[in-house]
Amino acid sequence: MSKLRPAIVVLLLAVASVPMTAQGTAPAPIPSRDAPSHVGSIATICGKVVGFQCPLKTGITFLDLETPSGADGVSVRIPAEARSRFRPRIEDAYRSTNICATGRVEKPGQRYIVTVEMPDALTLAAGQVVKPIFAPNAVSSCDVGVNSQHPPIANSHGIQRRRSAHKFRAPFSSKRSSAQMAPL
Repeated sequence: MSKLRPAIVVLLLAVASVPMTAQGTAPAPIPSRDAPSHVGSIATICGKVVGFQCPLKTGITFLDLETPSGADGVSVRIPAEARSRFRPRIEDAYRSTNICATGRVEKPGQRYIVTVEMPDALTLAAGQVVKPIFAPNAVSSCDVGVNSQHPPIANSHGIQRRRSAHKFRAPFSSKRSSAQMAPL
């Protein structure tokens, strides 16, 4: 009996880690193209992660399956209040991997959405391995508690301005001569 006990514990832990529906069984995995036939129900949708978004206003993380946002398709939604349960940089960890997400399928707009709130509801497809592309302590603007606003910086004149992706250009001055305004 003592040799059987560890095997039973391992089996129970394995079963407990599989996302379950209200009926007690995990839904069979289906490709993302079949999401329309599962709206309103809990399903396990599988596909390749091709992009992500995490709008600052909402704090929601979206992993896009098969097609990028802006096109019809399926996205996995991780609500803002659930994000802290997942590993940091989850969007980078799953980039270009095949995943399966178990959750309620909805279509609130252009894309079908599968909402997952627990890490065990988001799994790698068989044979897939997460390959870290950043240092283990790296964070992204999508991670909980990260402020994506850049702090003000001072230029050589002591004037503070926010960092920008755009290069600073001097404002147009009407005091320029016609020679200075001539095309190069």
